[in-house]
Amino acid sequence: MHEYSVVGSLMARVDQVLEAHNDATVRRLEVRVGEFSGVNLVLFRAAFETFKAAGVCADAELVTIVEPARFCCASCAGKAGVADSRWCQQCDLPMQLLSGGDVYLDRLELATR
Repeated sequence: MHEYSVVGSLMARVDQVLEAHNDATVRRLEVRVGEFSGVNLVLFRAAFETFKAAGVCADAELVTIVEPARFCCASCAGKAGVADSRWCQQCDLPMQLLSGGDVYLDRLELATR
């Protein structure tokens, strides 16, 4: 279950941001999770609840946004989504993942004391 390591990395990034903001607490995190990232959102949220209990995110709200997977042909630059074939309709070559394969911390809202 790699969701715990993904959330652990997310919390490490939050800690880095907080170093520059004395006495701040985290109110809200917006995380973009790619459709092809391999992250299970239910497990991701459960891992966040576990990690946040003992840290600076204790009262933080987690908002997850699913980023749709998009594919691109390296040969002709044709684009496709998940519902489309993963083979280029023009070149008959495999498409490459263009977006939707990663996890990003898009927004971090802080409150100062």
